[in-house]
Amino acid sequence: MIKILYFLMEMLQILILVILFDFFNNMDWKYIFHNTWFNPEERNYIINKRQAELLSKKSVSLKYLKKIIFRSNADFRQAIRVWGKNNIFCVNEKYFSKKDKLPITDWRYNNYIDDYDMIYSFNNLNLIIYFKKPLKDYTISLGVLDICGQDKTSLVMDKLKYNLTNKYGINCEWGDSTKINFNFCNNLSNGDIIYIYINGVPCIEETIMYKK
Repeated sequence: MIKILYFLMEMLQILILVILFDFFNNMDWKYIFHNTWFNPEERNYIINKRQAELLSKKSVSLKYLKKIIFRSNADFRQAIRVWGKNNIFCVNEKYFSKKDKLPITDWRYNNYIDDYDMIYSFNNLNLIIYFKKPLKDYTISLGVLDICGQDKTSLVMDKLKYNLTNKYGINCEWGDSTKINFNFCNNLSNGDIIYIYINGVPCIEETIMYKK
């Protein structure tokens, strides 16, 4: 009986491998990784293939990946926060779409946080955020939870100050700014967590760590 079960398990594993091989073998790899010109009538098919995503219902170990590439230092830092430091993490923007170079696409849709600095002084924190492109009509919001998980956003917002500058370092209006300097003055404590959102999407999560 044990031998039969062992045999059936082996056959099941072989069957799964055959199914997986067939699944991957029949993908249009030449279109998924297509990076040259194409005829207008092929556009929709090729673009859809280029944007293909492989999703798994179960968690997949990172040991199967050679590299995980991030488009910015901000994304890289958030990955380290979630998964810890890993030698397969790296930053290389060239692997990502640059919609701003396409005349048929609004370049504003390609904006994101390039990097950020956290500068502490006494009980004061300056969170400086650098955006890839001017903000235009993007919505930037923030949230703050204390060490117990209680929402203290409204308390922080009462004293929050911020300054907007463009890529030349000149003060400007919201839509033209590429840098925001948030000044949290005496309203944050060690262990508080700051969240920064772009159009409702969480992009930065940092825990406050004042030096004693």
